[in-house]
Amino acid sequence: MRKFTIIFALVLVLGAGEACGRVWHVELDGSGDFTDIQPAVESAAPGDTIMIGPGRFDTFHDCVAPAWTEDAIVAMVQDDLTFIGAGQDQTFIGPQEYLYSNAYDPKAFCSVDGFSARIQDLTIDNLEHGIYWWRGRLEVENCTMRGGPSSRVLLLSLDGGLVRNCRIEIGDGGIGMGASYLDSLVVEECDFIGNGTGFTTAAGVGQVDISDCRFVGNTQGLAFGFGCHGTIKNVEIINTLSHALQIVYNDFPVVLENVHIDGGQYGIIVDGLDADIVRGTNVIVENTTIEAIWLAASADVSLKNSHILPAEGLAMHLSGYLNDHMNLDFTGNYWGTTDRDSIAAMIVDFNDDSSIHGTVLFEPFADGPLPTEKQSLGGLRSMFR
Repeated sequence: MRKFTIIFALVLVLGAGEACGRVWHVELDGSGDFTDIQPAVESAAPGDTIMIGPGRFDTFHDCVAPAWTEDAIVAMVQDDLTFIGAGQDQTFIGPQEYLYSNAYDPKAFCSVDGFSARIQDLTIDNLEHGIYWWRGRLEVENCTMRGGPSSRVLLLSLDGGLVRNCRIEIGDGGIGMGASYLDSLVVEECDFIGNGTGFTTAAGVGQVDISDCRFVGNTQGLAFGFGCHGTIKNVEIINTLSHALQIVYNDFPVVLENVHIDGGQYGIIVDGLDADIVRGTNVIVENTTIEAIWLAASADVSLKNSHILPAEGLAMHLSGYLNDHMNLDFTGNYWGTTDRDSIAAMIVDFNDDSSIHGTVLFEPFADGPLPTEKQSLGGLRSMFR
């Protein structure tokens, strides 16, 4: 009876392993199934896992779309694959030096047929597009992705996606993560570092939730636009050159919670041509040099329990409010002073120009710093690096 039980248990284990798919090994030293990733992709079946060993993988193949064919190190030809590297400091996808062409955009991972995949524990280097993904679902975890000048490190159009615990290094003038025609995306515990745009959206973007992330030294930090809505929670945006957070052309609400903006010419810009709605709590906007908050058109914005502390220039500026008069609730916030007239002098609204059909309601205001906590994610980052 015991012998039968052991055999039955082995059958269950083997059957479960088969259901999880086959594991393929890609090793540059020849000890695996392949020495190049693409043959493993072409041999795999849905549900398989491709383990990528140490070293640099930089052999290109054709990624064929209906309107173009471009070079990619991994061109997806199979659905539901998992790619696992040997570690961010071990497995490198991309050339040793930045590769750029005016004629085409070389890519590390390329999917144009609505496939789904998971990518984890590796580094993507020195390509115009680190990950280019059209439709389907994508999960990226525990990865470093580095772009060169004008690179778009991740260019995503997804049915759903998750990017977690990644470091995204942006080249001058580049984009860390760009999204268009995307249904939903979650971005968690990521760093966006470098002199470009951290995260931005184009047409057709739905729900985006960003949490526990840092944006450091970007030209522009975060841009939600063209219908993009969702939440920005526990986020630091530090030392941007232009503006930290921009929300434009939305008909849906964006919720801010525990957001710390430090530095930049502008902190928050909301251009409400499509009646943008922004609700924020525990937001700190400090050390801006032109305007901490700039609102335009019909932007419906409210911040509560927040700090608005420009280093220079205005705390708030309303511009182009031309339709029905709007009252914007900014009561209960701390403005760095307890003098009512000093706060009013930092705000431009209907009280300064009757052609601006909007008034910032700032009274009553806090008489000292509120128990908002500046987000310090360095400790969290160190847990994952």
